Amino acid sequence: MQHRIEKVEVFCLQDPQADFVRFEGSYQNVVVVVTADNGLYGIGESDSPPSIIKALIEAPTYNHLSQGLATLLLGEALDDPKRLWQKMYQNTYWHGRNGALIHAISALDIGICMHVSTRPPCIPILASKNTISCPLMPRFTP
Repeated sequence: MQHRIEKVEVFCLQDPQADFVRFEGSYQNVVVVVTADNGLYGIGESDSPPSIIKALIEAPTYNHLSQGLATLLLGEALDDPKRLWQKMYQNTYWHGRNGALIHAISALDIGICMHVSTRPPCIPILASKNTISCPLMPRFTP
């Protein structure tokens, strides 16, 4: 059974104690949650200005070359992230093809890819009898 995208949420995060003059932008972030119809969700993020990413994702449809990213994804099957990436890219032509749009698509792509990962979990692989043990070398930098 193919699961479909049921909901896309965007959360703008900001450190309220940050000094805006001294920081380069790492005090702000945007988190995107892509929820499937089975209740599972994937999380993506971007360091681009959160309000711009939120606007690109939640924008209403203007025409076939300028659509909000969430509108494009709702109801779509989670079987092929590459197809969804192409759909987002092709239907946002008027937005521009650089900068914040690519960051918004990437944040959604990360969330989508969390749903379709077919790789086995790492723990059974690492715990197999064929694993070579090696000492852990922690490294701390001030």
